[in-house]
Amino acid sequence: MKKVLSTLVCILAFALTSQAQEIKFGLKGGATFSNWNGKLLILDINGNSLTNFHGGLMVHLGLSDRFGIQPELLYNTMGSNLSNTGVLSELLNLSNLQGEVDFGLSYISLPIYAKLYAAEGFALMAGPQFNFKVDNQEDISVQGISTALDIINFYNDVDFGLSFGAQYEADFGLTVGANYYLGLSDVIDNPIISELRNSAFQVSVGWFLFP
Repeated sequence: MKKVLSTLVCILAFALTSQAQEIKFGLKGGATFSNWNGKLLILDINGNSLTNFHGGLMVHLGLSDRFGIQPELLYNTMGSNLSNTGVLSELLNLSNLQGEVDFGLSYISLPIYAKLYAAEGFALMAGPQFNFKVDNQEDISVQGISTALDIINFYNDVDFGLSFGAQYEADFGLTVGANYYLGLSDVIDNPIISELRNSAFQVSVGWFLFP
């Protein structure tokens, strides 16, 4: 699956680059506020937002004055916080304990945005996003005692969804943007016990190095 996606991305990048009237390279980074939505066993999941970060590279391929493509390559962490005020107490019978688990999954994310410039320097953005898992870790805290474990080994290696947002680009290269990611594939590779999907809101700042 990863090889197929990599090949398709390379073909798409070559085709777009050959048609681009303007090419700009830049760096970006910021905060990721993520959560899981769906079911775990027979329980509806509505966890707490988990705050992490993202950062990496972006490329602007200008196809006309008002339209462009912006692929990005980011290190990104998404997940959810489950506490004993909700689903964790039902699963582990922790009603008399104060506990929580942070489920953090690290990805190499590849969003490919279509950009429409609605005003000078202001672009509306939307497109597919592919996330390739590189690491996962559960940070468990019970009664104030914390530990980091890798207790779940059946996360999906590839996560797919759609990303929507907007970005402001100053003439001198500074960018400020926000986007929402809606996961369309299951986080855990076991549909019998889980139908969980990533969702995330991100805010970022960046800089096109050669505006």
